[in-house]
Amino acid sequence: MEPKREYGPALHGLPSVISRSLIFMQIALEVGTEYIYTRNMHQLTY
Repeated sequence: MEPKREYGPALHGLPSVISRSLIFMQIALEVGTEYIYTRNMHQLTY
């Protein structure tokens, strides 16, 4: 029972870390695509 209690918090904290990294990646992708899109638009105007 003791090893289970040891691994419990680590396994429980894993999904939150994964979800946080996924959210961070999604935000980075959105910002990156928006930056590239605006940069391309500026290049087209110039």
